[in-house]
Amino acid sequence: PDTPTAIPHALHHAHTHHEPQLAIRQGHIHTPRLTRHPTPQLTGTTSTWNPEGTVLITGGTGALGTHTARHLVTRHGVRRLLLVSRSGPDAPHATRLRRELEELGAEVTISACDVADRGAVEALLNDLPERHPLSAVVHIAGVVEDSTFTSLSARELETVLRPKADAAWNLHQATRHLALDAFVLYSSLAATVGSPGQANYAAANAYLDALAHHLRRQGHPAVSLAWGPWADADGMAGLLNETDAARIARTGFPAMSAEQGLALLDAALTEPDHPLLIGTALDTAALRARAESGTLPPVLAELIPRAVRRAQGAGTAESASAAISLRDQLAGLNAAERQERLLDLVRRTTASILAYSDLSDVPAQSGFLDLGLDSLSTIELRNILSRQSGLELPATLVFDHPTPTALARHLDGRLADSDDGEQPDVLGELRRLDSFLFSVSAGNDRLRAEMKEQLQAMLKKFEDGRDDSSGRLADTLTSASAEEVFQFIDREFSDTIRDSDEAGSHD
Repeated sequence: PDTPTAIPHALHHAHTHHEPQLAIRQGHIHTPRLTRHPTPQLTGTTSTWNPEGTVLITGGTGALGTHTARHLVTRHGVRRLLLVSRSGPDAPHATRLRRELEELGAEVTISACDVADRGAVEALLNDLPERHPLSAVVHIAGVVEDSTFTSLSARELETVLRPKADAAWNLHQATRHLALDAFVLYSSLAATVGSPGQANYAAANAYLDALAHHLRRQGHPAVSLAWGPWADADGMAGLLNETDAARIARTGFPAMSAEQGLALLDAALTEPDHPLLIGTALDTAALRARAESGTLPPVLAELIPRAVRRAQGAGTAESASAAISLRDQLAGLNAAERQERLLDLVRRTTASILAYSDLSDVPAQSGFLDLGLDSLSTIELRNILSRQSGLELPATLVFDHPTPTALARHLDGRLADSDDGEQPDVLGELRRLDSFLFSVSAGNDRLRAEMKEQLQAMLKKFEDGRDDSSGRLADTLTSASAEEVFQFIDREFSDTIRDSDEAGSHD
């Protein structure tokens, strides 16, 4: 099918199968999935890089830069390194690092350079001696400045994008005329899977992933390595406290050792077919637990056994069951008992997130932020409570209701409203229908005319307040669930879409 007629099918597929992302390519629908890639058994030196060339490493004096530089010298036979960072030779341990690498047989230059400044990059490369031209680039530099998406500022966005995305483009522009042996971009798993509170960091690394694809199509030896967390107290992982580390481990991606990471680097450098590879440790038990609870992102579904994937497919139903179970627990309780039961839920969930073994560590009147929750763990608390209650809770939940008592009281009120019967978001569904119809009909005059006629007939029924064939349309829309609205759309437009497909096949 052509792309316009594939759009309604894609939208229906996304809604039915709870897919957050779809791609339509040449009329075919694709869903993103990660799969395991066999790691080759490597022995000896693995590099075929020019032994007379210079390898540039951005972020070269940081933790990952240090590990990478040392590994390129000892395993890949690199003999000339240009290590770049914002502090350059004034960075902590820079002198010791140079001495260590020189003892291993490398010639080392450590320079201060803002790689996000195009002119500074060109001046840096112009200083290289002709006998040792640039032969490879490893772009590691990066900055994290976490913030929830709703509070993300332009400054926080620029702070993170400059050293990652801007610098990567500058490095490409300054080296595109060179026959490089490698152009390696250190990306992050956050760009593929997502990471609460790191929208800016995810975006910056997604740019690196896309750039690698773009450069590979142009014939450049680019690869983006999307790393999971490294267990290095001197790097970005060193910014994590025990609570953060425990939260990350629960996602199924525990921190890996430097040895594990460097082994994955070696494997990636021998992989000719994929411009984007993900290097991470996996905790399949944690992934399985997320699947069984219905919280595993679809992109990770192929990393767990098929039987568990079937369980994940029932995740929405299981979440609904959890909400029903909570309502069953609350049924028949008086107001004070309901409050006590919900307060216990909030305190126990908070204690679990903070890895507190004693419930007394979470006093009912203490502020969540005082207890140790940060912007990321507040999102985790919101997600768990949403799943348990069946309520759509905002990202600002903990800030709006800053103590366990206040939050329990809010949940009680929301659940009571829900039990009384909340009205569905009819206007929201109509806005979604508006977007749907526009995407379906773009560029198809015949379909637009048929849809206009159908919509006019529907509007007339609505204005008349009656539908002899199916009852009152107004009442139907008011009482319909989101799923019923989409089923109604399918019934009303299935013939039109089918006619459009047939017309497209004859064009």
